Amino acid sequence: MMTPRPVEEIEADRFFIENEIESLQNKLTELEEEQCEREDGTACLECYEAGYVDCSVCGGTGEEQEEDEECCFECNGEGTVTCPECNGDGRVDW
Repeated sequence: MMTPRPVEEIEADRFFIENEIESLQNKLTELEEEQCEREDGTACLECYEAGYVDCSVCGGTGEEQEEDEECCFECNGEGTVTCPECNGDGRVDW
């Protein structure tokens, strides 16, 4: 037989769940607003809306090009850089 949970514990769980729901609703609103903003303009054909492209210095490997460097100086070892066509937005206004 289950022991009933204390009211305080149930209230604390309810408070936590309500806060999580509110947080998720806020995030959904932000994402919907962002989607509306992204619908303006045309998809960037350089990065295909990703906002980044392979680094032209290291070819996307992120590896060093000079012996005295630890990683690629252009992308800092990431292998990608911000798309120069859309400045990382993924959309262009032509």
